[in-house]
Amino acid sequence: DWLKKASDAHRESLVLLPMEPATYPTADPGPEALLARLSEQDNDTRLSWALTRADGGIVGAMNYMGSGFLRDDRNTRPVFDVLRKHGALFVEAPTAAGVGVSANTAQAAGLPYLAADMRIDATATELSIKQQLLDLETLARKRGYAVGVAQPYPVTFDILKEWAETLDRRGIKL
Repeated sequence: DWLKKASDAHRESLVLLPMEPATYPTADPGPEALLARLSEQDNDTRLSWALTRADGGIVGAMNYMGSGFLRDDRNTRPVFDVLRKHGALFVEAPTAAGVGVSANTAQAAGLPYLAADMRIDATATELSIKQQLLDLETLARKRGYAVGVAQPYPVTFDILKEWAETLDRRGIKL
């Protein structure tokens, strides 16, 4: 339902792919996560499961956690090959470990890739979120684009809604 609503509003959607964090198993991304310790075939089965949940309503994927999985191209290359075959792209969300080797692996696989610049609600307070959005705007004006990611916190939604309504008159396209 949410993918349909997004599509009807002319928005593009990404599916979150749960991936092994560097602190696994202390931090657990869930039962169908892509794990470095699994075979390529097992990860492919899990990837297919995740992609079928989106039922074709996506333009690509983004990691959920993944600092452990993304640091090795032996893990990411098969995933990126599947995404490329689906005509998808990959957005790497910021993780505690920063950005992995994904950019080079995506380029080698011919997969469109983008690294998100910041998590706008890493500290989920009104003041912090508003400051991160200002920083994101500054980056967008400087570079021509910027990518921020957020959690579905009520405070984040409230601030994003208010912020998004002001973008057109300030010359920023969401």
